[in-house]
Amino acid sequence: MRLYPFFVLSILLILTCDDPVSPAKEEIPEEESFIQGIISDHRFNNRLIGVKVSWYDGVSLQTTFTDSLGYYSASLSESGNGLLYPLSYLLTFQFPDYATAYQNVQVNSQLSPLGETAELDSLANFGAYSNFNVVVQNIELYSLNASIGGKVFGDLPQLSIDNILVQAKFDDLYNLSPDMYTTYTDSMGNYIFVNLPAVPEVTISTAPIDDGNYLYSSNEIVHELIPD
Repeated sequence: MRLYPFFVLSILLILTCDDPVSPAKEEIPEEESFIQGIISDHRFNNRLIGVKVSWYDGVSLQTTFTDSLGYYSASLSESGNGLLYPLSYLLTFQFPDYATAYQNVQVNSQLSPLGETAELDSLANFGAYSNFNVVVQNIELYSLNASIGGKVFGDLPQLSIDNILVQAKFDDLYNLSPDMYTTYTDSMGNYIFVNLPAVPEVTISTAPIDDGNYLYSSNEIVHELIPD
């Protein structure tokens, strides 16, 4: 079987509780630990209000939302010996018209306390503990308003160029979910993706094609979406 290269030609388009019985003082934990940060738009750097933040604290799935200044605070649980548990947290960030993002956060079990000098006035309902640990994790989200299209063709006239699978793959560094989008060519070999995450670049590729006579290898090309 002969092997022929397979090409992709792409054209860029930018679219752009009080106790009623006992008056006993509420017990405050000696130490609290948090992951906190600011969530903003990648392209314009404006802070996003109402972003849903979810994480598993070692016991159950927890959620919170960013406040009026784009801040969030995720409370971490502790194991019986006073060490943070677990030591790795997966946070997800969801907001309308933006790509869902995730972030793995590694937490040191012996974090340095910020103590009373910490400035947390901008965090809604954070609490006033005399000793706590904080891991800062800021996040940028990508809007779903990028588009890209092009044409698939081969170097043999007998190759059918309709209904060919085309993939738009995003690098792992963007931490997107999903990180791949797919579409198919029309009868003329044209394809188009709409409402893609507006990241700086995306990889467009085709899957290998075997028509019974020839095997056409896959090909990929990296395209810029949003200029830095």
